[in-house]
Amino acid sequence: MTDATLRLAQSDFKIPAPRQNQSAPPGGTGAPPAAQASKPATSAPSQSSTLSFDVKLGKSISTNEIALGAVIFVVLLVPYFFVKMSVTRGLQSRYAAPGVASEAGWLLFSWLAFTTLILIAGFIADIWTQYVLLVPATLISLALLVLFLRKRSAALKTRR
Repeated sequence: MTDATLRLAQSDFKIPAPRQNQSAPPGGTGAPPAAQASKPATSAPSQSSTLSFDVKLGKSISTNEIALGAVIFVVLLVPYFFVKMSVTRGLQSRYAAPGVASEAGWLLFSWLAFTTLILIAGFIADIWTQYVLLVPATLISLALLVLFLRKRSAALKTRR
């Protein structure tokens, strides 16, 4: 077996040295004339392009605001759960099937929780002008509300 050396394609690559003279005239490259003569002539100067996605959504948010929003959200989930239980029991008292009544209650809870989350994020991050976020959130909220109303209607039509 022969001992072959492995040559990578990137082994020819060399990082150019930084320019020493930053105040070079605009026509020159800042390198000495001898170095300029040894450079190969190119038809167009090379341009490096960078792709940047600097999207600023709302204002910058501190961790205290995030913590306060999370606490408010969790505190509001407790009464929403009691509302869910009362809707479920109310539908069952009208002789609705327990499974469908529970599904209607959970859809109401989901709608309340999602809408509250969007409202809290809207107030904290000030995203009221960001239609990229608001339109889908509004559509999801309306879809949850419509699903709840349909499930409630279906629950009222069922009998135990």
